[in-house]
Amino acid sequence: MPDNIEWWARELFALVIAGGLLAGIGQAVDKRTAYAKSVATFLFVVFAYFMITGYAENVDSTPIASKKIAATVLSEGVNLFDLQPGESTGWLTFKEGTKSTYSVASESYEYHMYYSDGTDYVGAENSTIPQKKHSVFYVLSTSKERQIVKITVTRII
Repeated sequence: MPDNIEWWARELFALVIAGGLLAGIGQAVDKRTAYAKSVATFLFVVFAYFMITGYAENVDSTPIASKKIAATVLSEGVNLFDLQPGESTGWLTFKEGTKSTYSVASESYEYHMYYSDGTDYVGAENSTIPQKKHSVFYVLSTSKERQIVKITVTRII
């Protein structure tokens, strides 16, 4: 069963009622008058507004960072990922309760990092990767050829 089926059923019912109301108004008022056209337009705009705002309230707007993501814990030292073009590492994180720094490298630096908080980073030689608390991220290969992406984890404490 699709998500939010009740919401869609309510909105469809509201559309049918609005259509019936517009048909009734059209029969009661001469269709050639500006009054009938303005009432019909007003009712359509109100229906569209409620449909859009209702949908926005029913969409899961929980930020990615606050959702629990199943992620692979990176080990201390060098972690190698053999990625084909367009392939990603899957979600990665660090051992809970430790402070670590990390670096990411590949021969061509053709990768893109996406963090669970919605930020991203384009791979580049001699640039600084954002170091974040409770980092959860994945690396996507943007290379046209297979590449090895190396993530080096160094424990601070």
